[in-house]
Amino acid sequence: MEQAELLVCSNCETTHESTQQDCEVCHYPILGTDKEQSKFLAKQINQKAEVKDSLNKMKLSKNLLFGIGVFNLCMVAFQLLVQNTGFTFGVGIQTALGGLFMFFAYMTNKSPLFATGGPIIMYLIYIGLLGILDSSLIFEGIFFKIGFFMILGYGFYSTLVANKILKENEYLATTLSKK
Repeated sequence: MEQAELLVCSNCETTHESTQQDCEVCHYPILGTDKEQSKFLAKQINQKAEVKDSLNKMKLSKNLLFGIGVFNLCMVAFQLLVQNTGFTFGVGIQTALGGLFMFFAYMTNKSPLFATGGPIIMYLIYIGLLGILDSSLIFEGIFFKIGFFMILGYGFYSTLVANKILKENEYLATTLSKK
């Protein structure tokens, strides 16, 4: 009985029969030309870098959300302790916002799309309500609001891109989760 020749994938080191064109695990073109193999590896390196970049942006979003939550709660403490305002409706809203931002920061590792998309929607609703109450409040701190949306929007977009890459390339997802 003749034994089939075995090939080892250069990318993931999985053993395959010599007749197999592509690796079943990582889809590396085992029997492809040098150009095809180089193109595959270059694409994988780019995808890995893009996913790592997205993870860094998620960390930035997480830190921003946590910072905003802490800032809101510190403002509540300042109003209650220093200004002796008592627990008003505004203090309650600010406490809830601080808690929600900290909750979203906590959720970035568990559900990144929810954690980066939720604050954007929540902040849009907040700004809309401010506009209804007093339209001049929309323009107060406009640069902060724009910066906030840009950072969270970029984090949300990066999360979408990373999810798309990881769904298309399951092998890449397993290599990143090992580190």
